[in-house]
Amino acid sequence: GVVPPTLQASYRSDPQSMERILEDTKNLAELEASGLNGLTALQVAASLNDVETLDVLYRHGADVNARHPFAESTALHFAVEMNAVQAIESLCEHDATVDAQKIDGGQPIHIAADLCHAQALEALLSPPCSADKDAIMLGDTTPLYLGIGFEWVFFSLSFFLLSESLY
Repeated sequence: GVVPPTLQASYRSDPQSMERILEDTKNLAELEASGLNGLTALQVAASLNDVETLDVLYRHGADVNARHPFAESTALHFAVEMNAVQAIESLCEHDATVDAQKIDGGQPIHIAADLCHAQALEALLSPPCSADKDAIMLGDTTPLYLGIGFEWVFFSLSFFLLSESLY
């Protein structure tokens, strides 16, 4: 399949090309186009921590909460997976749903804890994100449990101390 021009610009971290593409087309379908892997340009830019391209996409009306067709992940989930702190903060400033759940019930804060991404966790717990430190996944799993469950003692202690200092 052909990779949509917006995705090409995102993969290259090329905000100038993205601006030209979106100005030329003024086409919402191009803005939300996805490749064979299901990713949109916004999700790619978020995972690459490319805030300049994110800003172009926001200005043109990209859906900050668009869902990936397979796992129902949002751009915020992808940014957290990559520990892309600037993108996390930018997405939250543009009204990303901080408690959006993937198909498995995981919110961005669960991903940060599961992957031991302390910087992402700090960004999620702080404004503008202000995620719920006690968010429940699968009926009983909190972010702190994920950290302790995998014996990441230092991470879990850091999580506890950070979350207590913010509340």
